[in-house]
Amino acid sequence: MSRAVDTEWVAKNDDQAIPPRVKLRIFAAAGGRCEECTNLIVGKLRPEYDHRVALINGGAHAEHNLQLLCSECHKVKTRADVAEKSTMARKRTKAAGIKKKRTITQWKNFRGEIVTAPRER
Repeated sequence: MSRAVDTEWVAKNDDQAIPPRVKLRIFAAAGGRCEECTNLIVGKLRPEYDHRVALINGGAHAEHNLQLLCSECHKVKTRADVAEKSTMARKRTKAAGIKKKRTITQWKNFRGEIVTAPRER
């Protein structure tokens, strides 16, 4: 009786750690090179496993969505992912017609008179 071949790994939740066997498969598939800058990952360059489509942007926590990056490329990509997330959140909020609550309701004008905000936004 033969053993079943490993199928693609899919996490049960977003906080689940990537198993070592999956990390080895991703490392081997990338040939030990960063998928962004193609530098060989040895010595100072430590491997980092990144989601191609970030979890915060709707990506899956699964093996097909993981890639091997060096630490420098990972920092750059993470910054871009967070910027994309904030842009999309701002667009969704605007499309839904949601506005921030007014924080300043009273202030002094140039003549020193107290002005009250006419309405809630």
